[in-house]
Amino acid sequence: MLPAAFSSHIKHHREKRPSSSWGVVRAARTKRLAQETAEDSVLAPSQVESDSGSVKERSAATSCRTTPSGSSIQCATSLEGHSTDDVTQPTGGRTPADQTDVHRRFPFKEHLFSRVTCPRKMERSGHSQRTPEEVELALEVLNDELAEASPLDRPSLELATQALTERLVEMRKQQREAKNPPESAEANKQSTHEYSSSLQAVIVGDGIQKYTLIKIPKQDDMVGDVYLVRGDPKAEYHYQTALDTLNALQSRNIMSDVTGGGRMSVLRAEKKVEIYGYSYQYGAADHSITAKMVKEHLGDEFLVSFGNYGY
Repeated sequence: MLPAAFSSHIKHHREKRPSSSWGVVRAARTKRLAQETAEDSVLAPSQVESDSGSVKERSAATSCRTTPSGSSIQCATSLEGHSTDDVTQPTGGRTPADQTDVHRRFPFKEHLFSRVTCPRKMERSGHSQRTPEEVELALEVLNDELAEASPLDRPSLELATQALTERLVEMRKQQREAKNPPESAEANKQSTHEYSSSLQAVIVGDGIQKYTLIKIPKQDDMVGDVYLVRGDPKAEYHYQTALDTLNALQSRNIMSDVTGGGRMSVLRAEKKVEIYGYSYQYGAADHSITAKMVKEHLGDEFLVSFGNYGY
């Protein structure tokens, strides 16, 4: 049984980055990459169904544009026979009126893609020239957009941030493989169960920090799902707390998923931990799972509380 939440009056503010001429140039490049990623991410692979021995392909229609100021990306996706209401949002919801509004806001034919057949990780001709640093800057742009996005714009931005995070993980993996020799045959013999069990379950720092809850679903010889808590007081965005672990799992072709995020206040001197909030990119984590894991990690002498409040 976890103790009740203790009182907290902590406020959080995201500081604005200082502006500069270099920052303007960087913003233009990263916004362009962010827009390309938003367009790519909403182009879902064609879905094939068998119907009485015949094959039917459902088409995806996508429209993307930027606002006149160029500061935000707006996208809409629909599948034949399915409305945009199929997309689940962590907060708020979309009504049929909202769906009608989507079609009014995205009438541009030049950005409309139909009958699309594409791989899950679609690459543009210029993608190979992107650096991980550029991709990460574009990911920061999308996270900033998410922080101020309306419920209507949020689903497309969430898809874009997820696609860009996966792309960054893949690029980091390729970097490691290019710099480091392949692992020894003995190391490669370690099973998925052995490796996932060897990972530290909880990694958190001191003080107020963002955190993510990572799930490694049962696969190969695993006996069940494995959860990992990753927090970092230095992380400005939630994906940064999970990136190293996702990279390590990706390098071994182990499937994983960030189930959600939030914040925690770790006061080791006072032996108190408070877990709360959510992530713009991943939604809210199941704080009850996090609280149980943190309690086991820090010890029974710590008072660990959690709640679905705040950011």
